[in-house]
Amino acid sequence: MRALASAGAKVTMACRDDVKAIKVASELNQSLGSSLIDSGTLNLESLASVRAFAQSFRSTDDKLDILINNGAVMACPQGLTVDGFEMRFENRPYDSWSSYGQAKTTCALLAVGIQTRFADDGIEGFAVHPRGYHDNVATSYEPV
Repeated sequence: MRALASAGAKVTMACRDDVKAIKVASELNQSLGSSLIDSGTLNLESLASVRAFAQSFRSTDDKLDILINNGAVMACPQGLTVDGFEMRFENRPYDSWSSYGQAKTTCALLAVGIQTRFADDGIEGFAVHPRGYHDNVATSYEPV
């Protein structure tokens, strides 16, 4: 976010925890001397939240140039969203680390699919290793 905003990009963080997101956006803006970083509430456990975020974004922005996805959960216990979908890709019998691996493979395949389908339109897809930075994601995982 910092690098994108430093280059002049308007950045919208879509986060589950609005309080944390507002704090981080404010701190980043203050350190950059700008107001290019904004935040909005988006909880992927709820389709209503996804729709509300999309509607809010479209009401203030006419386009989306870059989308960076980060699920921000890691090897979480088996569970369902409020809409009844699996929280993670399930491997029967359920194993949280196998499911985590399947989710990372799916992210890589999504990037390949985006690159293959939309490269002629100037749209590129990338996948990066999710654990190359420090955060508090590991607080949700089941130990091995």
